[in-house]
Amino acid sequence: MKSNKPYPTIKAIRDFSLTYRKGRVIRSESLLLHFRQREDQGLPRVGYTVSRKVKSAVERNRLKRLMREAMRLQNEKIKAGLDIILVAKKKTTPPDFHSLHQELHDMIGRAGLAEKDSSSEQSQRE
Repeated sequence: MKSNKPYPTIKAIRDFSLTYRKGRVIRSESLLLHFRQREDQGLPRVGYTVSRKVKSAVERNRLKRLMREAMRLQNEKIKAGLDIILVAKKKTTPPDFHSLHQELHDMIGRAGLAEKDSSSEQSQRE
């Protein structure tokens, strides 16, 4: 059975800590995107966290599901060998899926994490 996840998840605390310490961060209205280049060139890995300041576990899990789905629906392919951590910020009103998806798309573009598509580059040259 094929997995629905496009990228493996980061599970180890040391990988989260290393990405927080040595990586870079991009901020948006409702998300933080921490990322770093690993030494290996394997598949990119993604970790999802929500602050305990969001009191309800139901709301924290909902935000994680929204972030996973937004990452799954990304059109760009993420560069190999990256560790990415998405952190949901505490807000008075939780973000809706479409704004979260758009923020994630913009952040990936600003950080330069997407692979360049050679077919679109060739069509632009012609």
